Amino acid sequence: YSISDGNGGTDTATVSITVNAAPAPTPAPTPGPTLQTIATDGFENSWNDGSGWSGAWNRGGRTGRPSNQNPHGGSRHAVLRGDSNGQIARTVDMSGVTNAQLTFYWKARKLEGGDTARVLVYDGSWHTVLTVSNGQDDNNYHAATIDLSSYNMTSNFRIGAIVSFSSDKDYFYIDDIEITYEKGGLVVNAER
Repeated sequence: YSISDGNGGTDTATVSITVNAAPAPTPAPTPGPTLQTIATDGFENSWNDGSGWSGAWNRGGRTGRPSNQNPHGGSRHAVLRGDSNGQIARTVDMSGVTNAQLTFYWKARKLEGGDTARVLVYDGSWHTVLTVSNGQDDNNYHAATIDLSSYNMTSNFRIGAIVSFSSDKDYFYIDDIEITYEKGGLVVNAER
């Protein structure tokens, strides 16, 4: 190219231009899963709290009112005690649900030799999904996540807990129960 300063002065130079290919377009979002909540319970006020359930907790043995002594979250948690084998169960409609999971927090205190606490699910028959025994009774909350995809998702699906303890000084606590499932959402593919 040539350039002039308007007073008779000129200059000439050569310019090279390189054109690169345009970058690959960002892929469009494709359907993917997001977690949706079916039911929750933190035992804050009674045995009929939470949301998404088909009714209140069914109770037996020593279960009393939800306790306020060091819950995992909120102000209360469920407590099951020994000597009369406390038990709880609650129904939730899981019809048509796929890829469900159960999450909750548990702790145990003062268990002896043969003492056990079990968390169960019911899909037409009862299945133990967690067993807690002596040696796991550190009185600290532990997280549990249970994949429910191998169970039948029925309209009368149940979550339950039962203890078999030798003394009324043995305790099992459960708190912050949540049942979720995967529902379609958007996922962006990062492939190029």
